[in-house]
Amino acid sequence: MNKEAIKSRVESYRDELVRRLGVLVSIPSVQGAAEENAPFGKGPAAALDAALDMLAKDGFRTCNVDHYAGYAEMGSGDKLIGITGHLDVVPANREDGWHTDPFTMVEKDGILYGRGVSDDKGAVVASMIAMKVLKDAGVPMNKRVRLIMGTNEETGSKGIQYYVQKEGHPDYGFTPDGEFPGVYGEKGIMGASYSSKKTSILAIDGGTATNIVCAKVTCKVAKNSYSGKTLSDYFNNNDISFSIECGEDGDSITVLGKAAHASTPDQGVNAISWLFAGLREAGFQDPFVNFYNSHFGLETDGASLGIRLSDEYGALTLNNGVIHMSDGVIRGSIDIRFP
Repeated sequence: MNKEAIKSRVESYRDELVRRLGVLVSIPSVQGAAEENAPFGKGPAAALDAALDMLAKDGFRTCNVDHYAGYAEMGSGDKLIGITGHLDVVPANREDGWHTDPFTMVEKDGILYGRGVSDDKGAVVASMIAMKVLKDAGVPMNKRVRLIMGTNEETGSKGIQYYVQKEGHPDYGFTPDGEFPGVYGEKGIMGASYSSKKTSILAIDGGTATNIVCAKVTCKVAKNSYSGKTLSDYFNNNDISFSIECGEDGDSITVLGKAAHASTPDQGVNAISWLFAGLREAGFQDPFVNFYNSHFGLETDGASLGIRLSDEYGALTLNNGVIHMSDGVIRGSIDIRFP
């Protein structure tokens, strides 16, 4: 087939691509509690089952690797080309900034919206269609091509590790989980955490995942421990959405930010960081708040930790994704991407 014929065949599958993607997006494949036939929870297992069903109906050879991963294969030969994607997603809630239900795909102005559309269900479905086009066109192959779908990429890639133990490594391969036309390298990832008992904060809870900029945090502090007017003025002057609910047992302060991926924290608005910056401005005296502001503040480059660096491939980024308090101890997560 010539280039134009292939392009025409690909475009003929547009509606089918959108349909399949809508089905996968509707499955909230966020990691959950492990159970039988679902090592990473019901959601990722259901997404894998749905994808394998689509590929089996296309006529591909399919295999479910104990719901850790699965694959569809075409072609023949000793060598294997692997296309490695994933079907799990990070959590999504309307309050994170979604204008629509994140698990109901919608199209607006030619753009599809839904959790996983770009990371990575859309890429998996595009790979399905690419394989289907080649199969339907009868393109001869002297190697096997295998679409490998993991179910645990967002929280450690244990699914792919399990796949490799069972099936071995491909001879060649790429992942569609990236930018077009290609990325040949990726920053390193380092996860860390902090904890503190030295605080007068009464309660705090914020964030949905370590690799997402925190879009909402609620903190409870004692009455009269800060200046409400100063706090309100500070947030208003910086266009930060917030609310303060006063009660007999303390004041609950909620700050809304803007979610973004941890690899690009400067594209989001971190509610945790703005909360503590605001409390500092409002005169809230607290060892932990002082620690946070002196070590993280509103930065996304690790400067106050003394780890800011960059090279010809990019700069280090740092994200504070999740924070909570239990038994009087505050705990938070840090996601660092380094060149």
